[in-house]
Amino acid sequence: MSKTRQKERAKLFPPQKISSIPILKSKPRLLHQVLVFIMLLLPVCRGLAQPWFLPTEGVDSVFLQNNSDQPQSLWLSSPDDIAHLVEESIIELAPHESKTIDISAVKALPWFQVKSYISVPVTAKANMGEKTLKVPEGRSETLKLPRVLSEQDGQLQLANLSPNTQKVILKWTHLWLKPSGEEITLDGFEQRTLNFRLYPGDQFTLEGQYPLSAYWKNDSQKQFLKPSVSEQLFNPDPAETYFLMSNHENDQSYVFHSHDPRLIAEARKEINNPELRKILFGRIEQGHGEFNRDLLNPLHNAWSWHISEVLEFGTFASQSCDGSPAIVEDNVNSWMVHPGVICFWNYKILRELTPSEISSGKLN
Repeated sequence: MSKTRQKERAKLFPPQKISSIPILKSKPRLLHQVLVFIMLLLPVCRGLAQPWFLPTEGVDSVFLQNNSDQPQSLWLSSPDDIAHLVEESIIELAPHESKTIDISAVKALPWFQVKSYISVPVTAKANMGEKTLKVPEGRSETLKLPRVLSEQDGQLQLANLSPNTQKVILKWTHLWLKPSGEEITLDGFEQRTLNFRLYPGDQFTLEGQYPLSAYWKNDSQKQFLKPSVSEQLFNPDPAETYFLMSNHENDQSYVFHSHDPRLIAEARKEINNPELRKILFGRIEQGHGEFNRDLLNPLHNAWSWHISEVLEFGTFASQSCDGSPAIVEDNVNSWMVHPGVICFWNYKILRELTPSEISSGKLN
């Protein structure tokens, strides 16, 4: 297990809680790992905040302000799919404290993120030369630049936040002309610079398949594109039955499906009897699979991975496959190698989903 993942899990599940749970030996088919009994002794999951994504090019430092009466812990990091050897920098903020953070540890990377596992209001700003830009919060495959007021030439700094290759549609909405656009392909984690001329009243939108980050810059201004509600439509398989999984706080979720009558019946039984909650064991693959996204997130962002096969529902789980959708998202390539499955302790089956909900990403 990487040091990055160990730190993230230690924050979510304090070691003293885990060590108090009796350890059992697993069967070979359960990942050949040590199992941990966790059901009723499971610690309460904290609310998950949205990450802030920033490019390293042109960014000198990051300003962080805790706007609450509670202390806050943040991480300055890059997914370990890009940089396995980069250590996370943990940032502790006292109530209403602000700090300016040096980013030299991640300067060699194309982009990085600031993330937190406690939902406390925080302001993040990028110090870029003489300008300080507020960084929008959230992860989405749809980004928007507000209408510009004057003609301007500039550059779009675009980053693929996913390890998956994706097609991105660049759309321009003009005041007096028909909308126009073009399609580009970005390799996993690729960063690209695009040159454009915008005219008064133009509005710029990026629509991808997986999360993106971008900002617009020219001689007079720099501006981050704002993550917006995903406009991506999925094509669900009519032979599958889909379910929504969520954490205790109901602020992060993922979707799984099955055509196995036994597993479907067991999932429905758990929905009707929450006290029977079990852990889902699922084999994962890259890509959203035309169904996996965070439906409880206001942005409805797609995940870069999906459950390809539900293995079983159980009451015991190895710590090695525990985590959250966001932790897997930040470590997709390495998670595919080990452990290759998920078994999130703190997640429950919230409800069954309709084909229209899977397609639109909007809950009825």
